[in-house]
Amino acid sequence: MTAYLAVMAATTGDPDDAEVRVTYEEGFGYSARHVPTGVASQGDTEEEALVALAEALILHRRPDEDAVPPDPAWFERHGLDPGDSEIGDKPLPDFLG
Repeated sequence: MTAYLAVMAATTGDPDDAEVRVTYEEGFGYSARHVPTGVASQGDTEEEALVALAEALILHRRPDEDAVPPDPAWFERHGLDPGDSEIGDKPLPDFLG
C-alpha cells in the first residue's frame, strides 16, 4: 500500500489522473503503467514496480527547464550529426560497431 501511495503522490492528486495498471509476466516480473501519461516501469515485485513508477512519474513531470540539453561535443566525438536523421548505408559509429 505504501508503494501505491508513492505513485499517487507523484500524480496531480486528481482521481482521473490516478489510474495505474499492474501486470505480471512470467520470467519478466511486474510492470506498472500510469494510464493517463503512458509512463511505465518494472520490478521483481509489485511494490518495486510501483516505487519505480513513482520515480518515473516524478521525472516525467519535472519542468522542462530542469532538462539537460544535449551536448554538441558528445555528438561530434562520436561522429554524429544531430540534425541528420537519415541512416541509409552509413557505417555505425565506432562505439556502436
